[in-house]
Amino acid sequence: TMTVKLKSGDVPLLAGHRYQVRLISTQATDAQGNSLSYETEEATFTFATQGAATQGASGTAVYPTIVSTSPADGAVNVSTEILNTTGVSLTFSMLMDQASVKNSQFELVDVTDSSNNLAFDLNSSFVDVDFSGTSQTKVTVKFATGNGFSLDDDQQYQVRLKSTGAHKLDDASKKQTKRRAIIQQIQNNVNTLPQTNSK
Repeated sequence: TMTVKLKSGDVPLLAGHRYQVRLISTQATDAQGNSLSYETEEATFTFATQGAATQGASGTAVYPTIVSTSPADGAVNVSTEILNTTGVSLTFSMLMDQASVKNSQFELVDVTDSSNNLAFDLNSSFVDVDFSGTSQTKVTVKFATGNGFSLDDDQQYQVRLKSTGAHKLDDASKKQTKRRAIIQQIQNNVNTLPQTNSK
């Protein structure tokens, strides 16, 4: 664990604001001299300071966040047909304005072969978007009938949120969801358990 703070001076953060801490560059190595290996997205984290702009009366955040995904981050043995069958989904921390959620763009990234990436809008006729939930909004995305897309065997994929206008339901200020550079990372390793491959 490494903790960093200002050596001197008093520079308070503003109340009710969100901040990102980014690792711009590093020469860090382990005890054997191996350089730190990391993805750009792994070197960034976001947090919010207390204040009326970010908290309700109970002290809980009033802006939406993404609380879970399916497949979960780091999942393995994911079906190559997931985008044509169950789809990928994410759950927001609160009820969302559905039209604003559909004003988002996802990118499917083949980590193994970055030239094989695919970006798609949620309001496109090429995808089906389903909403569910009574206290939280779960959104599930898959390709519409006739527009299937199969993943390749033994590849590692990332689903990224490239852009979004998503905000919570009945929010006149349209306070947007805290954007995560990577919503989820799924690893498809169907050769390990062939029965998970629905191709």
